[in-house]
Amino acid sequence: MLPAQKDDGKAKQTTVPYQEVSLFLGNTEVVIRIYRKAGTEGVLFIHPHGDESGALEAGLRFVEEHGGTLVTISRVGSQEHKKRKISFEICGKAIEVDPNRIFSEQGIRSQLAPYGDDVADSAFSEVKKFSESLILEISRFALPSTVIALHNDRLGYSQVLGSSGEARISPGEPNTDFFFVTRREDFERLASLGYNAFLQSGSPKDDGSASVLFQKLGVRYINVECGFSKKEKNYQMVLAALGM
Repeated sequence: MLPAQKDDGKAKQTTVPYQEVSLFLGNTEVVIRIYRKAGTEGVLFIHPHGDESGALEAGLRFVEEHGGTLVTISRVGSQEHKKRKISFEICGKAIEVDPNRIFSEQGIRSQLAPYGDDVADSAFSEVKKFSESLILEISRFALPSTVIALHNDRLGYSQVLGSSGEARISPGEPNTDFFFVTRREDFERLASLGYNAFLQSGSPKDDGSASVLFQKLGVRYINVECGFSKKEKNYQMVLAALGM
């Protein structure tokens, strides 16, 4: 098998209509793009990391063919968002935060801790305000019944073992391709299809991630993790997440 290659950072063009909303981190504009098409109601796709374009393409393909809503970060400052983290400036110092680790105060503080107390204290309120605005945009049209998080992975499933209550490893499946879910029925179903599957602990560590947030809210959450440059498998995993 050939080694996975890095995505080129460009998602396939789509005809799905969208709107854009400007949020701010300090003085840095962060543009959120919301794709929406009638069809599959109650399903929200979230795509936080700009360097994972294969995951975005799989989600857009689903929305184009079946409907739904997809939220992604389109631009940070004057640059198209093609990085994992969002960069902004506070007190003359450049700060980076992972947009999938800012959905709780504890997660935000953990992200800012390396910058020292003075900078972290100044940046905290800005990141918290951005996080609250982002959550508002995510749930603006009503809290979804199902959230599908779209990710590409190169680290493998070892990163989720610490927050998993149960795991089912499928022999022969790459460790970059797996599901991380919050409901047992999804865990059992996806494992039975031959996928690597992980069930989040009932009391996970609060790392500020979307999985912890939506579990607290009682919303079904499925994280689709697929290796880079596996476009068709990425899409098939999105379909499998929704039982299609």
